[in-house]
Amino acid sequence: MKNIAIPYAIYPEALDYIREYAKVDCFQDQITQEEFLPIADRYDAIINRGFSVRLNKELIDKAANLKVIGVCKVGLDDVAVDEAKKRGIQVFNCGPCSANAVAELTMLHLLNLSRNFMKNLNLAHCGRWKEKSPFGSFELSGRTLGIIGFGQVGRRVAELARCFQMDVLAYDPWIADQKKVDIPIVSLEELLPRCDYITIHCPLTEQTRGMFDSVTINKMKKGACLINMGRGGIVDEEALYHALLQNQLAGAGLDVLSNEPMEKGYKLSELDCVYITPHVGDAAENTQRRIAMYVANQVLKALGCI
Repeated sequence: MKNIAIPYAIYPEALDYIREYAKVDCFQDQITQEEFLPIADRYDAIINRGFSVRLNKELIDKAANLKVIGVCKVGLDDVAVDEAKKRGIQVFNCGPCSANAVAELTMLHLLNLSRNFMKNLNLAHCGRWKEKSPFGSFELSGRTLGIIGFGQVGRRVAELARCFQMDVLAYDPWIADQKKVDIPIVSLEELLPRCDYITIHCPLTEQTRGMFDSVTINKMKKGACLINMGRGGIVDEEALYHALLQNQLAGAGLDVLSNEPMEKGYKLSELDCVYITPHVGDAAENTQRRIAMYVANQVLKALGCI
């Protein structure tokens, strides 16, 4: 039987399923990178989510028998993909499994920013009922949403946004055939000043790192809101902080940060127009089950176990 390592606490049903076809060591987030390195060569496959163990070049070099990597999320920024390819190691992520969950959380941030939901909720809970105000609150209908990265998540966000009668634009230089997309794909220069809300759904690469710096942010429509559901490094958080202080932007919703977990005294968290969720875009129970079962199937098939 093939040997599979699972460093993180995978969904239990998926773990039971994998054990029907392979030998499994599941470490439940109780092993460190340093502890895993000496035993990495025991395994034909590693299924991970990137918490305690990261599949960097050093680990892949140590894993002499590794044939398959399964990543139970979309992002591969903590996997040395090029090194894996050199070794002929197959790499799988969660495919389409998390798109709807991430899109739903995007809409939650969007609705919160548009209707001041959390502010009004806090006023009510504090007994400050008469302080509620309609000013600074807008219907989504008729407003323009810009989507950065028009993959599976971006497209699902567009579907949901159009249910609210929003106008939707997208920027994605990686789309080969724009005729197959029913949303206008425009340049970043055109999108920035036209949108009331911009939401980020692209991976962190050398091309996207720092994409939203002070220059880009200052080209956004005054009073717009920025939502980041991609990766923290895509947004220059210092530039975002100053844009919010200067009222260039009206608010931000962040599910990802450059440094996670959030550090004590993180400046953006001190602004009452910034709403931060702890990287929970796909953290829904049914989503995690779907992701784990999908990746398990991909890995077992690649190993020839099923």
